[in-house]
Amino acid sequence: MRKIGVRDKFSCVVVAPARTPGNLSLTPIFRSANTGKFVSDPNFPLTPVFRQRGFTLVTAIFVIVVLATIVGYMVSLSGTQRATSLLALQGARAYMAARSGIEWGTQQAFTNTAATCALAPGSTQNSFTLNSTGLMGFKVTVTCSYTNHTEKSTTFAVYRLIALAEHGSYGEPDYVSRQVEATVSDAPP
Repeated sequence: MRKIGVRDKFSCVVVAPARTPGNLSLTPIFRSANTGKFVSDPNFPLTPVFRQRGFTLVTAIFVIVVLATIVGYMVSLSGTQRATSLLALQGARAYMAARSGIEWGTQQAFTNTAATCALAPGSTQNSFTLNSTGLMGFKVTVTCSYTNHTEKSTTFAVYRLIALAEHGSYGEPDYVSRQVEATVSDAPP
């Protein structure tokens, strides 16, 4: 191999690395600007281009892993958001079912229907399942207790109503319940 100490006689274009039997050598081969022949220069220092071989692959893999992580997080977040909004809707329905239980208990207490609060000696508990649209499948349990009070010559009852509305079974992921309490009286205004 010919060694030429002056580098400006070469067009600095790497054609291919020089091969030795069984191995690849990192010595670049240049085309001589004077003769047009290929020349190898073992004293030629390795440029940063030769030392950075494969760096783009590492960067690409890093970017792919980061993007995959972000996509996985977004999918997980959207699933959590969907489940949260569904449970919030069920919670609002349970609250409305409990409110309907309070209204039912108030009506039963003031109309003196048998087996309801007005005729009970201390407290009674009534359960029913709602069949109306939007509240289908909610079990409502209304507990009523009352006390009699006398002011001047007027005797009146004070009713304490507790309504518990439940949907599903406790421990299941879609279980929801709400409890509402109210105190009503038949005292004159």
